[in-house]
Amino acid sequence: MHKLIVSLVICIALTSCTNSMTSSSSTPTPSEIGTVYLLNVTAGTGGTVSPDLSGTYPARERIELIAYPDPGYSFYRWVNPDGDPQDFFFFWRQNPAHFYIQNDMNIMATFKEASELFYLDIFDGPHGGIPVGGARRIVGNYLEKAVIDGLVVRVHEGWSFEGWVVLSKDHEFMGTIERGVTSFTMPPYDVILVAEYKER
Repeated sequence: MHKLIVSLVICIALTSCTNSMTSSSSTPTPSEIGTVYLLNVTAGTGGTVSPDLSGTYPARERIELIAYPDPGYSFYRWVNPDGDPQDFFFFWRQNPAHFYIQNDMNIMATFKEASELFYLDIFDGPHGGIPVGGARRIVGNYLEKAVIDGLVVRVHEGWSFEGWVVLSKDHEFMGTIERGVTSFTMPPYDVILVAEYKER
């Protein structure tokens, strides 16, 4: 009987100790929490952002923002209303936009009347890489006569880049962009740029 009581006391003590350790280890210390950043999200005239994700987030938290245009409008781009829109160069034309919190961010979704905007898409082909800096920086809605820079691609070994074929959204041939030309002026219609390659 004495041994049974001693065993029960030891068991209770161990359980209490284990619970105490588990409780303290599941609560992060301030140093484990890391840096926290402020995200402020707004929308300009012509649409909304839903849900409202404004708030504080730990560093490296993955965020998805979705802009919803009002009838008659189209999403244009994400901008920093207090500064350079290039702050969001990696995703500023994308909707939804995905990014990781790395600093305080003030982001506004902007919209234009749908009739003002034209969509540019890019297909790189099987023998080359995406445009230097990433196709996501280029694909998106543009105003007529906007100049798109950065049409430079990395090419797989054994192949050479020959230029771009310009197609309408219905895949009708609209022209070409010669090798060495790195910019494109947006026409008043949706276009697709297809990279062409030649085996060396």
